[in-house]
Amino acid sequence: MKRIFKHALIIFIILVFSGISINGEAVNDNLGGNTVISSIKGETNTVKIIETVPIKEVKLDVNKMNPFAGLLDINNARLQEFYKLPIDKKIAYNMWYYREFHSYYTSFYDLMNIKDMDVETFLKLKNLIY
Repeated sequence: MKRIFKHALIIFIILVFSGISINGEAVNDNLGGNTVISSIKGETNTVKIIETVPIKEVKLDVNKMNPFAGLLDINNARLQEFYKLPIDKKIAYNMWYYREFHSYYTSFYDLMNIKDMDVETFLKLKNLIY
């Protein structure tokens, strides 16, 4: 029994240093694939390897995945960026002023606290900012 435990311990150390993960996680095994290990049980000293699958490199375009691309971040925008919005310049200034001297926006509905904000402008901003 001690010999089995000793071999299981050696296998465990080899697996850890080779990049293979334990407890069902799949990671690079440095051999061109991912190895998933379902369990290492101390009471029976067994290691069960489920499968090895090849790694595929995937390139993602982050700009296409960003749902906020093209929208103005009103909690980080500069005054000049507020002026680019298709709204009255006075309201744009009041939006910036509120953010700078009162508090950050926590909700889209915080815009209704801005001086001179009306429902029409509020709805116009809905698809332009986040």
